[in-house]
Amino acid sequence: MRAANQRQTYVAIAELAPVHKAPFDRILVVQSKIEGIPLVTVDRAVLQFPGLMGY
Repeated sequence: MRAANQRQTYVAIAELAPVHKAPFDRILVVQSKIEGIPLVTVDRAVLQFPGLMGY
């Protein structure tokens, strides 16, 4: 993670919908959104996040 994105990432994690509480999964979701890349997962709870490009 680039230093410039750290603050943006922390803010986005704090503002993320309370769909899934696993901290590492929340970080992956935010990074996927910030970078604009799909997140590949079998975790149906992760796929519930609004605005996520997930498969």
